[in-house]
Amino acid sequence: MDVIFYDKPFTDPERYTRFFRVTRAGDPPFTASLRALLLLPGVKEDSLRKCMSEGKILIPLGGDAFRTVYFSRAAKPCEYLYVIRGGAFFYYEMPDSLRHMLDENEKTAREPLPAADH
Repeated sequence: MDVIFYDKPFTDPERYTRFFRVTRAGDPPFTASLRALLLLPGVKEDSLRKCMSEGKILIPLGGDAFRTVYFSRAAKPCEYLYVIRGGAFFYYEMPDSLRHMLDENEKTAREPLPAADH
């Protein structure tokens, strides 16, 4: 999985998703914790909360397909993970263990390498 951390999620609302750092996360505790959380039903909402996300987790599903899990570690009600399914937003409370693992993964995040010109 790739975990993307936006550089300035709360200070640049117009461009905050353009600048980011990324790290690979595939260790079993992180994967198991995220999988267990996403097996729960979550809280379905028809519109996006008025919160800024801090980043996203890209989970490969095979081929070019992937699932995107957005996250924020800000204070409640903006401490969450969410996915989009069927046009609805499904929110999950951020478990302390997953928050800690995201904190640790952020320490290893780096700017992505530029794409090679073809």
